[in-house]
Amino acid sequence: MNILLLDTSTENCYIFILSNDKYCSIDVKACFQHTEHSLLLLDCALKSLHLEITDIDLVITGIGPGSFTGVRIAHSLIKGLTFGSKTYILPLPTPSIFALSYTLNNISKCNIYVLIFGKKNRFYFSKYPENWAASDSFLKYLLNPEIYDLTLFEIIKKNLYSMNNDDIFIVDNKEAFFMELSKLNDNAENPFRTELSEFSSKVNVKEVTLNFKNLTKIIADCVKENDEIKKYFIDAEELLPLYIRSPDALENL
Repeated sequence: MNILLLDTSTENCYIFILSNDKYCSIDVKACFQHTEHSLLLLDCALKSLHLEITDIDLVITGIGPGSFTGVRIAHSLIKGLTFGSKTYILPLPTPSIFALSYTLNNISKCNIYVLIFGKKNRFYFSKYPENWAASDSFLKYLLNPEIYDLTLFEIIKKNLYSMNNDDIFIVDNKEAFFMELSKLNDNAENPFRTELSEFSSKVNVKEVTLNFKNLTKIIADCVKENDEIKKYFIDAEELLPLYIRSPDALENL
């Protein structure tokens, strides 16, 4: 099975192709200039494995949340390249892609918190409990995780007392995360400064480092062994972004 993974919902452009035991991985910080780079990078990845887009059996794509423009760029690219083909598409929430990549690299008993920086000092937040990838609820967490649009303070307040020291925060923008944390700590009028200090001593922050090889392999194995996941395959024209909040144009109406 030839699998293509494409995600442009953050400022990074992630492209990964698995073809039997061969693979090509591209991770480029494009600062949301995905329109200029994605097609060229995808073409390079295909050529490196001597493949055509018609050789791809399954496309895994991030549906967000994240950059509204970035998500739409990836989806437009996929729709254009797979139009009229028999290629199946598996849409995954971007937090699940991040969490699964880290889980497979670091098999440990810890909760995983994924934070994707949005706008206006807010984060898209999702929590994956320990051993989630090995549980009977794997597909539920993979395909339909609970995702919230929150400030960092709201995330901390919601989760502080259920956190363990081994828990991991995966962030797509480490600079933005610590900038927001610093603002909270510096606010003398904040009634929760003690709690914030406790959080700062607990937090274990990892910038997103993705292992798509393991991720695509576990999806491929799941396809072979579990017909349930095939129910979530869609055609290109059915591909839609996952919006947690309205785009700015709608917010300003």
